[in-house]
Amino acid sequence: CAKRNIMLTGGLFHFSVKGVTDGLVQACEIRSMPEDDPRRYWEPRRTALFCLFGLIYGAGPGGFIYNKVYPRLFPGKPVVAALVDPFTNTPFVYMPLYYALAEIIKDASNNTLFTRSASEMLRAAATTWSTNFSEDIKVATTFWIPAQLFNFIFFPLHLRMTVMGTISFAWTVILSAFRGRSAVED
Repeated sequence: CAKRNIMLTGGLFHFSVKGVTDGLVQACEIRSMPEDDPRRYWEPRRTALFCLFGLIYGAGPGGFIYNKVYPRLFPGKPVVAALVDPFTNTPFVYMPLYYALAEIIKDASNNTLFTRSASEMLRAAATTWSTNFSEDIKVATTFWIPAQLFNFIFFPLHLRMTVMGTISFAWTVILSAFRGRSAVED
């Protein structure tokens, strides 16, 4: 079934992993906050962002890149694919999509959806992306190069998005802890 529905499987798996992971990170954050901290609550917009992002990225551009593009560009060269990925896909597909969806979630949760134009939301996402670019690329390369080496060398093509989803549990902890709350706050 995973071979026939490779992108849908990846999207649903990433949806689940990212939602559960963000929930766990938020629970840890809440437990560590003082009782009187006004931010001591579960943020459903944040979990919605991670779930939506996991589904769209895993079933869309992420699935396409890992299952179609990399195998054609780097056949039998998993080390090259693992080294190229954090400098191409992560900064120019993954993070822009994450920041764009964060802008949509902000508007939807504030009952202001469609009060900003798509171009305004994309400009806001681009500003966040450019502000965070250096730090995002540093963290992504440190994490994803070894993770993708493991994934691309040891797993067949039809399992890579699922393995990546499993590995991304740790990545989502990092992303949720560093960018989760700020992504949905005004």
